Amino acid sequence: MKIGINGFFLTRPYTGFGEYTIGYLTALSKINDKYQYIVYCPKKVDISLNKNFTIKVITPCNFLGASLAKLWWEQFQIMADARKEKCDFVHHFYPVYSLLFQNMRQIDSIHDTVPWTFPGYNYSFSTRFLRKFIAYSALKADLILTVSATSQEEIIKNFFISPQKVKMIYNGYDQALDKKIPLGEIEKALEKYHIHQPYIFYLGGFDLRKNIKNLVLAFAKISKNIPENLILAGGVFSPQRKIYEDYYQLPDIIKRNRLKDRVLMCGPIETDDLPALYQGASFFVSPTKAEGFNIPVLQAFASGVAVACANVSATKEISSGSALMFNPDKIEEIADSLYTLSRDKKTRGDYAQQALLRAREFSWDKSARELLKIYEEFGSLR
Repeated sequence: MKIGINGFFLTRPYTGFGEYTIGYLTALSKINDKYQYIVYCPKKVDISLNKNFTIKVITPCNFLGASLAKLWWEQFQIMADARKEKCDFVHHFYPVYSLLFQNMRQIDSIHDTVPWTFPGYNYSFSTRFLRKFIAYSALKADLILTVSATSQEEIIKNFFISPQKVKMIYNGYDQALDKKIPLGEIEKALEKYHIHQPYIFYLGGFDLRKNIKNLVLAFAKISKNIPENLILAGGVFSPQRKIYEDYYQLPDIIKRNRLKDRVLMCGPIETDDLPALYQGASFFVSPTKAEGFNIPVLQAFASGVAVACANVSATKEISSGSALMFNPDKIEEIADSLYTLSRDKKTRGDYAQQALLRAREFSWDKSARELLKIYEEFGSLR
């Protein structure tokens, strides 16, 4: 078979879509050499794959403007090339089925329904149109893949899609996180980002559902009674200020609560430094209100770090009792969880052990093998 892959998010490796794309392609490259893969990217990317993988750069029509150029690239440019290359089908690693090439078979990966169900994400006419367009195009997709039972259920419910058409495969994680990092390397990585131990670690986005405002307010309540600082890692990858309202308020919130020396926003973390920053933390926290999976929680588990996280959405499913859980809407509960893991070393150790056991149930290798089975079944239906 010859399979076309929409690899747009290889150009944005620090995003959830980026982690997903890199994880699958790297694993597929290791376990499968009998199929040909053409991976479409809008610009040159740095990724090492097997010889049966071809990275094909197709430059977007940027004179159309960023948004329209991306849409045209997805809907027409890569699909036209996939047809010319006689691909058996195209797999989009994010929700972007091409309505212009409905005669070509396509798989859509839909990670969650957050933009369709969470308040605040449909802030303009163009955004609402885009959401409706994606929901409609999902109906046309030949197959939909998603990343958790939570997302599977929500996609079927919110998009009115036949359950038979929605398949679920859990994400994996970078196996480098399994390696025990020497103390000297941890210290070197921490120095690079101006982080001092002890610290509570957060890694992820800063849009509204991530609930970082409540996390900082919770930390403010207990900061005088615990030794850890709060490290907020990650960045803003969208120009839309409305969904990042909390992010732009954070400097003022930190200042008003006199946390300037206790809360550090250190920006995106390079992939090679992640194991050190996870393992150097006292514990990890994830206050997000809605997720399709929650890769950072799994990464923290794999690193052997205790986790405090929200008891909702796919985060609850992925943690499966291996983390200290709280109601993300209740600042007092978040504060209590942070205090408990900071002050109670036995509880923290117990959760760290449970985290490692839970992480062993996931791997990109396992996920890729499940994906290959789906490719084989899908390809045989020509």
